[in-house]
Amino acid sequence: MKFILLIVVSLPLASATLSKCEKDLLKRCRKCDLPLLAADKSCPLVGYDCSASNEELKDFNVTRGSYERDCDLLRCQDPLATLFVEGVPYQNLGCSENLWRFGKHYTLNTTTAACIRRCDNCKVYVPSSEGFPATPAQIVAPVIGRPCASVECKPGFELYGKSVEDGEIMLVTEDLQCTGDRLWVNDVDAAMVTVFCKPNVEGDN
Repeated sequence: MKFILLIVVSLPLASATLSKCEKDLLKRCRKCDLPLLAADKSCPLVGYDCSASNEELKDFNVTRGSYERDCDLLRCQDPLATLFVEGVPYQNLGCSENLWRFGKHYTLNTTTAACIRRCDNCKVYVPSSEGFPATPAQIVAPVIGRPCASVECKPGFELYGKSVEDGEIMLVTEDLQCTGDRLWVNDVDAAMVTVFCKPNVEGDN
């Protein structure tokens, strides 16, 4: 009889009525304002594209668990973006006492954050329409002052790219940078799906 009573009492909490105390606690962990966007403050020094639009950088998603009974958790809506607070990546922020908290035991709190994509993972390959002696471009790793990856060709070769718009192969005349969209771009040429190197024929003559 005691065992049967225990089963009845142990029905899932999701179907139970919240007590006043529980409601008060949930109020304080469901009333956090969305973090302010502070791209400069949140952005890591290298490897991430902080030049994205404000809409992308503040694309936050707040959830309350399967039964809508949990405290608010904030993550990035975009699966390709990483949540950053003061240049450090975190999986999520947790709402507690009307503050967004983070860290190993959620002991720190913040009013700013940003969702940022990597910009060191763009592709370099030779399109099937090209062949020898074309070679993949060489990726130049990001450094402080140039946070996104760039590309170059060895001496005697010129840089070409495959346009994302129409697939056209074109000579690239300016330096390219990788973006959070995994495209190679600059201010002159179209965005490129991939970049590669071909011998500079004129230079050999």
